[in-house]
Amino acid sequence: MATFKQHCDECKEKLGYEFTEIHIWLDEYAKKYPIYTHGEYHRRFRHNLEGLDKIEKRWGKEGRKAGELHIITDMGFVPYWKTFKE
Repeated sequence: MATFKQHCDECKEKLGYEFTEIHIWLDEYAKKYPIYTHGEYHRRFRHNLEGLDKIEKRWGKEGRKAGELHIITDMGFVPYWKTFKE
């Protein structure tokens, strides 16, 4: 699991921009479901193909690339499951 800074640094290196808003959006539920109580449960909400579609709609194709990097760094792949209700 990467830190917020690691996600930003990876995007800066590979895409030329940190995409901080996307990393904040993807991990927003980590505050509601902290690691010490729910493990990686927060990833079920936006770390998937549907989450990437939402990112692309809001931040465009470059934003989607940043989201893909974030998810693959965290999980090793992009899950296809449907997003849990937010």
